Amino acid sequence: GSSVLNFSNMERVEVLKGPQGTLFGRNATGGLVQVVTKDPSSYLSGDASVEYGSYDTFRSTAYICGPLSQGVSGDIGGYFTTQGEGYGKNLTTGADTYRTKRDYGIRSKWLFELGAATIRLTGDYSNNSGSNNTLRIPLGQTPPPPLGPVYGGSPWDTSSEINYFTRQEQGGASVRVDVDAGFADVVSTTAYRKSNFAMQTDFDVTAFAGRTFDQVQKDRQFSQELQLLSKKDSKLDWMLGVFYWNAKAQFDPFNLRINGNPLFNRITGDPWQKTESIAPYGQATYEILTNTNLTVGARYTWEKRMVGGEQKAFTAGGAQFGPTTTAPIPEISFGSFTWRVALDHKFSRDAMIYASYNRGFKSGGFSVLEFTAAPYKPETLDAYEAGWKTTILDGKATFNGAAFYYDYKDIQVYGQTTTGLIITNGGKGWIKGFELEFAAKPVPQLTLTAAYTYLDSKWVSFPNAQINTPNPAGGQVQTIGSVAGNQLPNAPHSVIALSGSYDIPIGDNKLSLSGNYYHNSGYFGEPDNTARQNAYDLVNASIRFSLPKDLFSITVWGRNLTDEAVNVYPAATSQVIRGFTSQRASYAPPRTFGATLGVKF
Repeated sequence: GSSVLNFSNMERVEVLKGPQGTLFGRNATGGLVQVVTKDPSSYLSGDASVEYGSYDTFRSTAYICGPLSQGVSGDIGGYFTTQGEGYGKNLTTGADTYRTKRDYGIRSKWLFELGAATIRLTGDYSNNSGSNNTLRIPLGQTPPPPLGPVYGGSPWDTSSEINYFTRQEQGGASVRVDVDAGFADVVSTTAYRKSNFAMQTDFDVTAFAGRTFDQVQKDRQFSQELQLLSKKDSKLDWMLGVFYWNAKAQFDPFNLRINGNPLFNRITGDPWQKTESIAPYGQATYEILTNTNLTVGARYTWEKRMVGGEQKAFTAGGAQFGPTTTAPIPEISFGSFTWRVALDHKFSRDAMIYASYNRGFKSGGFSVLEFTAAPYKPETLDAYEAGWKTTILDGKATFNGAAFYYDYKDIQVYGQTTTGLIITNGGKGWIKGFELEFAAKPVPQLTLTAAYTYLDSKWVSFPNAQINTPNPAGGQVQTIGSVAGNQLPNAPHSVIALSGSYDIPIGDNKLSLSGNYYHNSGYFGEPDNTARQNAYDLVNASIRFSLPKDLFSITVWGRNLTDEAVNVYPAATSQVIRGFTSQRASYAPPRTFGATLGVKF
């Protein structure tokens, strides 16, 4: 639940695709989004904004930085959001759904430049609550849900006997020390983070008093990384490092309430899972031939998981039913060797080709809500990629492309039981495809981008998958079988992204017209390929007027202008209820409009 993207002090966002088995090796089989924040400057500067939009939504941000003393500078940034009206309603209780009741945070970084050493101290805190975890039965579902009645409304409405909510409070601190050791640079990064998360949700997603789930989850993590980096003028570009991670997550407690069970009506527990991991790694790049570079990297990850706590069942009268359940397998450990091998050749400053082979690793562990189940195994991914990067049209455009093949083993997937979620290993699968990216600035006022991604994915082996088959009497019957040949979850066949902006000078001021278009061919939510989000298109647009150097700006914007209802989590319900499951949906925001005022100095 990171809030870092809400702050206005970001320098850049780096999207690293595919497994990151060397430099970011822990659990990075699917890629990495790295957010790099600004260092506070040695001169006074800042910015602020206020925004008002649809559903009575108010948002504000502020950031200021500057010198504090000789060699010391600092910054502080914050944001606040509140939404007066939800995107929908709970048709049973009348409460708002998909509403951000409050969301605020503060972040500060201090920079100390002490000759050969540079120290960065960073701290942040955020707090949010709302009902963005709302679920509903998809409109028009056939057959009807196993527990009724069928209900209508908009995609953002639900009908539940309880109101959905989430609350989260989190904070963290880190210190990074960079030291010039002469022959190399030494970097030490120490970080600690803690969060408390509470939620309530309805598992049957209807007005029937079936099964509800509430929890309080507490998490904390500590990490320490040491790196030795080559100097920038070295012919051999190399890095050595070691990464240590220690974490604990605990339900304190969870409550599963079961209506209509003649034996017990509540299961509660306080299970926890601890993780300890350490990984040495290294990577080097060397020019083996003129303009041809070879990159080799490796990492060994050792990880230990421990589980504990207990679960109890209670009758409607409050008496304990049956014995207390405790974890039968208290500890497991894993070791994995991952790597990267890449070759690139530059034909000129404007054209290069490359090929790479990477292995990624995601550690195994315990299904804490079902901690009597066998632990799940690590997931591994071998990724093969080849592509090109070019600058064309006399430097006015870039055109990049890549083709790739991903080979998965022991894919980790969620399953459902009568009492909760379980993580299992789904055998083998693959993804192959290609992507094209184009960006151009044909004239100074006009910027254009276009991207296309094609994916073909398939389960090769998954003999023990959970399969949901429609039941004419209502809901779906869940069985166990093979899904070999099915499409992998969340893997659309094609994605198109287009954007453009045009600046119109008005004296010394500027009027900017911007828009973007996104097409997704649709995807399945689970291995059995029953719950699906169909193809959809998103359109956003904005008009911005600004004074020189952005001293003042006003932006009028619209998002999701076609008012698409996009199911971000197409799936069966979290539990088997009375022997049946039913599809559920949770939707991204509908069409919204608003205006933003900004200042910068």
